[in-house]
Amino acid sequence: EQVKHNATLLANVLALEHKIQVRSIQQILTLLAQIPAIQSSPPDCATTSRLLDRPVNDFMAFALLSPTGDLYCPQSPVAPLIAPVNRDFFAQVTQTQHLRIRDHPLVSNRGDAYLLAVLPLVNAANQVESLLVGVLNMEWFDVFLAETPPPEGTAIVMVDQKGQVLARYPHAFAAVGENLVDTAFYQALLWQGSGSEEII
Repeated sequence: EQVKHNATLLANVLALEHKIQVRSIQQILTLLAQIPAIQSSPPDCATTSRLLDRPVNDFMAFALLSPTGDLYCPQSPVAPLIAPVNRDFFAQVTQTQHLRIRDHPLVSNRGDAYLLAVLPLVNAANQVESLLVGVLNMEWFDVFLAETPPPEGTAIVMVDQKGQVLARYPHAFAAVGENLVDTAFYQALLWQGSGSEEII
C-alpha cells in the first residue's frame, strides 16, 4: 500500500508540473508578443532569431511563422518539428485568432514528444500578421523522474485528453504518440479520474 501511495503521489506531482510547464510556455508567448521586433511585418530574421533562439530553459523553444505556417527564419532550431505539421492547423489558429495548443503531440525521429502552442499576432486591422510558436519538449518528464525515481516496478504514463501518450516510464511500457483509448489501462484511468492502477 505504501508503494501504491508513493506512486500516486508522484503521478499527481507530475501532473501538476505538466500544468506548470504548459502555463509557462503560454505566458512566455504572451510576453514575447509584446516585443516590437516580434510584431514587425515582415520580421527581421536576424533580430527575431536573437530574441527567439535564446534558450528560456532546456525544454522550450520558440519561432515565428507566417499565417500559413511557413517559418520566417528557416534556420530556426524548431524547423524539423514544424515542417510535418498539417497546415490546416495553422489555418484554424489564424481563423480563430486565439492561442491554441495542438491536439496531437509532435514526435521526432528520436521518438521524443513535443507539444506545440501557437499564438496569432493580430495587427490594428484585425488581421493575423504572423504566428508565434512555442514548442515544449516532454523530455522534462524523463529528467524529473531521473531526479525522483518512482518505486520499483512502477509504470507512469502521461496521456492527453484523447488518450495519446505524451511521456512514459519505463520507455518500454508504451510508445510516444501511441493511443491508449482502447486499453484496460486507459479505461481504468478514466474510471478513477486520477491515481494509480495495477496492471497484470
